[in-house]
Amino acid sequence: MKAKPLDTVLVVDRQRMTEAELPAITEAATNLTAITRPHHIQRYSTYGHQLQVTAGIEVESVPRIALDISQAAGRTIINPAVDYALRHAIVGEVDWQEIGPDLVSAVAAVDQDAVNNMVAQVLGMADWEDLDLNTAGNPLPEFGAVQDRHRELQNSLGWTPPRRAIPDARRALETDIDLREVVLGPTSGFVVWEAEELIEMDLAFLKALGAGVPTVGVYLENGSLRRPYSEIHSLRHALESQGTEFVYYEDIDASSTQKTLDAERDTSPQVDFSREHTDEQRTSFGGEHR
Repeated sequence: MKAKPLDTVLVVDRQRMTEAELPAITEAATNLTAITRPHHIQRYSTYGHQLQVTAGIEVESVPRIALDISQAAGRTIINPAVDYALRHAIVGEVDWQEIGPDLVSAVAAVDQDAVNNMVAQVLGMADWEDLDLNTAGNPLPEFGAVQDRHRELQNSLGWTPPRRAIPDARRALETDIDLREVVLGPTSGFVVWEAEELIEMDLAFLKALGAGVPTVGVYLENGSLRRPYSEIHSLRHALESQGTEFVYYEDIDASSTQKTLDAERDTSPQVDFSREHTDEQRTSFGGEHR
């Protein structure tokens, strides 16, 4: 199993992420994998169209890949409404006045349906973040047994709602990495766009998906929208602590620019301003010789 989800991260200032710059950023990220044609994937769909039009590459989203892997592993992808009904059925079996925390018991005594709706929503949010309520902060462990029952039924039925596709696909890959090739074909490396949006669930999935091949993330500096609301710790610190190397695009770009200038200078006619030729050259350039 791969030791870290991302081997290298290319950090790009958000002002540099323009349509004109995108092909160069794509090339820089690809070069970091030491692979000619890695698979390009993204967390959402922000850059998909731009990458296809401007850089000529195909991009697949993490959720789409996860859904395909889950299906390849034999899971049935169910409509979110079906899972919603399943959660409500399980929650409705519980007498919250008897076993709920004080505040929940008090509300249940007045409006049981309101409590059922609230707990069903909590289960859905926990699924979305792959959060184990049993180990979460109070009072969430009070709902851990209901969550266990919900996931037990999901697994016994072989059901995967879209919000559970990423963790379910990760477990499937950990058991059978050949599922990656079934879905994506032969894979020699990955470039992951929108790395700034990755949360723990995504990183665990990428660690399984990228087993045995290099994986590079493209990190838009100060561009995260979702992750700060999901996790309070620093993503950069978490990745660095696992050994991920951070490379700044501006350093690569500056180096490339300097190499271009050096190459142009090497191939351009050189003017010798040494002492013995100065007067002659000044005259040839139209300067007045005194």
